[in-house]
Amino acid sequence: MAIFNAKIFEGDSVLLENIEVDLEVYVEPSGLSSWDGWFTLPGLKFSELQGNYRLVLEDGRSGDMWIKKVAYHNSEETAVHFQGTGPLQ
Repeated sequence: MAIFNAKIFEGDSVLLENIEVDLEVYVEPSGLSSWDGWFTLPGLKFSELQGNYRLVLEDGRSGDMWIKKVAYHNSEETAVHFQGTGPLQ
């Protein structure tokens, strides 16, 4: 996994910015690729993130994603796992 700073958009609005994401890109022998990863948020934000969003990385790449899982990580953080729903370009 590679670590990037990113912004997360909900529609045209910035929902989160300067978020550190761990991102994994998988390339199949056929040339198809997929991507997923996770980030943490301060506090307990279990139900606030649901649905589809757009991830924009600091290197300019972006792609649509959906939130796969939001889970309590520890007493100070919530872990968020996401899955790309299209190309990351």
